[in-house]
Amino acid sequence: MQGVHMRKYGASATINFELYNTDGVNFNVAAVHALGDTKVMTDEGVEANTTNAFTDEGQGYSIVLTATEMQAARIVLYVVDQGAKAWLDKAVVIETYGHASAQHAMDFDDSVRGGMTALPNAAADAAGGLAISDAGGLDIDGMNTTVNTTNTTIGVAGAGLTGLGGMSATMKGEVNTEVDAALNTAVPGSPTVNSVNDLITKLEARLTALRAGYLDNLNVGGLAASLADVQAIQNNTRTTIAAPGAMERPDSGSTRFKLYLNNYDTMGNMEEPDSAPTVAVVNEEGTARSANLQHPTTHVAQTTMVQLEAGRYWIEYDMTAASPIEGLVFTFTVIEGGATRKFNRVAQIVDTTAVDFTAADRTTLGNIATGVPNIAPGTNGGLATVDASNRIAGIAGTKNTLDALNDLSQALVNAEVDTALADIHLDHLLAVDYDPAVPPGVATALFNELIENNAGVSRYTAAALAQAPAGGGGLGETQLRANTAQAGAASTITLDAGASAVDDYYKHAIIALTGGTGAGQSQIVNSYVGSTKVATMAAAWATAPDATTTFVILPLGTIPGATAPSAATVATTVWAALQSANKANGSMGVQVNTVVQSVAPTKKVADKATGETEVFDSDGVTSLYKERVQQGLTDDKVEFVRV
Repeated sequence: MQGVHMRKYGASATINFELYNTDGVNFNVAAVHALGDTKVMTDEGVEANTTNAFTDEGQGYSIVLTATEMQAARIVLYVVDQGAKAWLDKAVVIETYGHASAQHAMDFDDSVRGGMTALPNAAADAAGGLAISDAGGLDIDGMNTTVNTTNTTIGVAGAGLTGLGGMSATMKGEVNTEVDAALNTAVPGSPTVNSVNDLITKLEARLTALRAGYLDNLNVGGLAASLADVQAIQNNTRTTIAAPGAMERPDSGSTRFKLYLNNYDTMGNMEEPDSAPTVAVVNEEGTARSANLQHPTTHVAQTTMVQLEAGRYWIEYDMTAASPIEGLVFTFTVIEGGATRKFNRVAQIVDTTAVDFTAADRTTLGNIATGVPNIAPGTNGGLATVDASNRIAGIAGTKNTLDALNDLSQALVNAEVDTALADIHLDHLLAVDYDPAVPPGVATALFNELIENNAGVSRYTAAALAQAPAGGGGLGETQLRANTAQAGAASTITLDAGASAVDDYYKHAIIALTGGTGAGQSQIVNSYVGSTKVATMAAAWATAPDATTTFVILPLGTIPGATAPSAATVATTVWAALQSANKANGSMGVQVNTVVQSVAPTKKVADKATGETEVFDSDGVTSLYKERVQQGLTDDKVEFVRV
């Protein structure tokens, strides 16, 4: 609570105040007023909402109390967050002045006499006004002349009064006797008002035994406390510390906890101690834990707190997932005015206190709460109750009803199932003919999108084949790509724009046309240009593809049902081709024939490595030569010689 504000009675007033965050350390500079956040109580009466909302002034806030709200001796303004607590509760005390009903009747705004009505309310030196040393009112100047004349007559050090002779010893004795007698005389029943006797009588009436006891208590053990003694006591309450009572150990990594210390003077203002405060930490067994203290921004180990601003300091405590579950004692040391004071705070390291609880979780719980009937069980709209036999109360003949429901024939059940399957067209899987030309149900049903009509025969669509899962040996398992062509020609096809940009990437692969123009054909890729996406086939298409054609690209070695030829089959085929088909000038067949003719008179051939020879067969070659060719031997291993 701030100090008391003084404002004029019945006049609207602006009240300034500050708000603190709920941690009690930092100012809250983002508070937003809502209805009911500010209330005013006048002369200990009923609290009521203020007419005006508070205004954000930057570091603090202000609110204007109306003239009506200021018509009281004592006014208390309460600033309390009615929603989720965003700031600490605030109370501001206001005392009024300048009115007979105000806390202070004196009017501080009165420039003539400051609200002191006993002083003359007239201009100085005027009739009824205060006298000054000039004409008008009391003649101070004339009085000064008279006094000066009298002073001259009396003379310096009373030289002009020598004729009086001063007070004699006899006179002094008589005066003392009279005074002693007056003091020793009993107080009369009705002493003169404000006389010594009257004041003594009033004092005795007020000095009861209880009040005398209070005076005695003030001097227990010595004199009443001096101002210095009181300030020394205050010094022990002018330091506040904000530290967490529970410190949650992280599941992994580390977590840093901030510790704050505020130091104030006797008036509540921030005050610097002699030096920066220090902190020491031990666990409940006295083992030092100060090594976990760090600089709050550089995170370097240290025990001296870091200044935030004048009188405000902070430091952090670092904790890792390996930190033990234990209690900690923090000792803060503050040196001020040469005196050392220590303050302790305790904290407990705990394991994870709660799992993440999201907004979705709160919504789910709210839905559950909303879904449960808020009506007494067993009544209309409420939850059902059960009787002693664990049956729902209020249902007559429950057992008989259930027995009747269980008495269903197999035929009736089968009929119901058949009807249900027919309703969703599942009967077309086995029991009813599936006509792809007139598919049952809607066109976008699952099976209708997977199967298409091929001259009255059902077959999977190209999209279904392209997306077939791995493991079944289908096209989807081995395909390189499946999409829609951009164009086509007699022996080419332009693949989609997303096809590979690498030249000959699909060379020797098989392109199968799965839909659209030319569907059902397949060819081996002879070459491929990545920049144009054009694949040139080994042979011409029977029907050239176009932009409606869908395709699948398969690697050559994965043709379903194909078997790789053996080495002997390949060699025999090559040899047959060498003898018959390769007749072009410069071909292998021509070269072999030339060699055979050159050694024809010998009718033999020799192996360089083994020296083995053999006579030519009737077709002009030897079985030895065929064997060596099949083995991949070159001319440096076989030669024709004359023998």
